[in-house]
Amino acid sequence: MGKKYLVADDDDDLRDTLCALFCDDTDILTANNGEEALALVKSHSFDIILTDYRMPVMNGIKFLERARETDHCIYLHSILLTGSIDKEVKSFCELNGIPVILKPFSVFKLRESVNSLFEESRGLFERCSATARPVHLSKDLVYF
Repeated sequence: MGKKYLVADDDDDLRDTLCALFCDDTDILTANNGEEALALVKSHSFDIILTDYRMPVMNGIKFLERARETDHCIYLHSILLTGSIDKEVKSFCELNGIPVILKPFSVFKLRESVNSLFEESRGLFERCSATARPVHLSKDLVYF
């Protein structure tokens, strides 16, 4: 079975770039905002979720919080993308061990981060699913 990623961002160009970056070996679904992303999480399983912080309708943090009601392990395989790190972003990501990557970013650095998260989260995801308790990633992937 191949990898499946969700890309949630209101910037069409960035969504297209991320799809092109990962399309060779990955099935990618996209959302324009957190509400659309939440609907997709409720009907699909994803290996990686890349979400923008600032989106209309529902921001990336609200989306991840709501999505956790459906998938309590979602923080293990999510990356938050943002143009700036405010108190809410920093607090949320530090508390939940979610990697955050600042825009603009190097596509090579992003690809490396996604691949590292995918590898690291596989074993943790199995433990999290088996115990029905959240498990946190190492802080090595968090970029502030």
